[in-house]
Amino acid sequence: MNDYKSRIEILFEQLGIGQVMCLATSLDEKVFARSMSVIIHKQKFYFQTDKSYNKYYHLSCNKNVALCFNNIQIEGTARELGHPQIIL
Repeated sequence: MNDYKSRIEILFEQLGIGQVMCLATSLDEKVFARSMSVIIHKQKFYFQTDKSYNKYYHLSCNKNVALCFNNIQIEGTARELGHPQIIL
């Protein structure tokens, strides 16, 4: 197994199936951060929010996000999946 794959596997083993993580979004040259409960499934991160919250508006305008847990930072893009009752 190459070094990258083994490090990714170790990372996801450390994270487990869920964590409270810091979600960072940005809008209009401002950065926003808040704690979120995050579910981790098949090396993907899932969280939910209400459409009336600022973070939903931020994500609808700018899909770039970062998640932090302890000394781990993960950057990527978010996409809306719909109602949280969707089966993973």
